[in-house]
Amino acid sequence: MNEPGDLVSVIVPIYGVEDYVGDAIRSVLGQSWPHFELIAVDDASTDRSFAVVESFDDARIRPVRLSRNRGLAGARNAGIEAARGDFIALLDGDDIMDPTRLERQLAFMRRHPDVALCGGWARTFGPATDSPRRLAPVLIDPRAVNASLVFANVFCASSLMVRRAAVPAEGFRTRYAEDYDFLVRVAARHRLAIAREVYVDYRLRPGSIMRTCPPEHKQRDVWESQQPLFEALKIVPSEQERELHLFARFNAGSIGRERLLALGNWYGKLVEANRRARVYGDEEFVLAASHMWFEQLYRATGCGLGALRQYFNRLGLSHPQPFVRRAKFVAKALMRREFAPLWN
Repeated sequence: MNEPGDLVSVIVPIYGVEDYVGDAIRSVLGQSWPHFELIAVDDASTDRSFAVVESFDDARIRPVRLSRNRGLAGARNAGIEAARGDFIALLDGDDIMDPTRLERQLAFMRRHPDVALCGGWARTFGPATDSPRRLAPVLIDPRAVNASLVFANVFCASSLMVRRAAVPAEGFRTRYAEDYDFLVRVAARHRLAIAREVYVDYRLRPGSIMRTCPPEHKQRDVWESQQPLFEALKIVPSEQERELHLFARFNAGSIGRERLLALGNWYGKLVEANRRARVYGDEEFVLAASHMWFEQLYRATGCGLGALRQYFNRLGLSHPQPFVRRAKFVAKALMRREFAPLWN
């Protein structure tokens, strides 16, 4: 007999993915955890995506067909409304679940009853299913996951599992990075986590919104979603700080000496703001800032020994990175030493 809460509702939004959605559905139907429902939400597709869904003869599939296009957020909300499970797992219509994902992720949630939402690692691959997979691990310290949202989105949306009771009343809101916006609102009330396990194969393809949305729209929406985080820290960023924060958030090009110094000052200001406001624990927030700062330093090895000096001096951060990555950073910075002198 199944225990209460055994049922996982897997929500797969579908729009213009006729070449990929069959693989997504098969990856769910082949799960080692049998107690799930697959809610395939067709967002008024104009191709044969819904016909592919209908070609499967499996009672666990519950198709939902929208009469008009509502966008990714609207399709996910329609799936949440139809869901019957206590746990909701997300999978985009062009991605692929690891065969044991639901079993392992549900076990993680049960071991950590204080966690309302859990993500995992992903492997990225190209448009074809036989494209080489590349692991994209999330290196953020487990203690710093909530605080990390001040700096970036470290979650893969197709790896998320959330307790139904923790879903905000508005669900997902329509905007670029609607998953980040959703995470910020869940994190305002609950603890988030990222399991160090691979849950999904994430398909990189040219037509995705990540690659087609205009940069100014991306920045506008992300900045709006971040405002509650800055308000909680009781900090009002200047226009220059806004530009710096979004530059780092979107990895928008190479980093020179002046910009790197400015970023260090900005991150230091955020650390001090949190110490005063006490929104996050000091250690938790410093770990999150440390992770993001190291990412910027790693991109700035063209600054040579200047970047290396900042690694040891700036913010008093511990930079908890794998040894191999730290060694690569030091080696790259030393290789540029003749081109960039030490600077403070």
